[in-house]
Amino acid sequence: MSQYGKGIFLDIHGHAHPKARIELGYLLKSRELQQNDQQLNAPDVATRSSIRLLAGRTDLSFAALIRGSTSFGALLEQRGFSCVPSPSSQLEPDDLYFNGGYSTETHGSRDGVGLDAIQMEMPGEYRDTAVKRVEFSRAVSDALGSYFTVHFKLPLDRPDADKLAPPPQQAGPR
Repeated sequence: MSQYGKGIFLDIHGHAHPKARIELGYLLKSRELQQNDQQLNAPDVATRSSIRLLAGRTDLSFAALIRGSTSFGALLEQRGFSCVPSPSSQLEPDDLYFNGGYSTETHGSRDGVGLDAIQMEMPGEYRDTAVKRVEFSRAVSDALGSYFTVHFKLPLDRPDADKLAPPPQQAGPR
């Protein structure tokens, strides 16, 4: 961090909630994420989030950063993984949702220092086989490349990306 002064900490977990989608936690309560864009853009909301520093460096509104076309949720959805919040998926009042825990609080920028942080809670279907885990890992890597280029103005060069090993093959039924 000393060289660049910015970055993202990802805290990745699994969940067993009924809706099979990645829950992206920014330390905001579900009721806050259910608000309209004008309410979500209130200055005090961004300062309570785990991406506070990023929100202060961008020209985008906070709502766009959280659920707009270049949000982390949107970038993962473009790669085939349903997310909330995102442009196409918002939280409903009865939805179960993990908003971020100890690691996101500790390592995120809510206090105005450190890295920005996002907690990722993944449904079983995105992690239940080696093939799915590799597909998901590649999607996250690719989405982070876009996210860093757009929001941090730091391209994540991957000169050997075309040399990555293919996903392992699953053994068929015996």
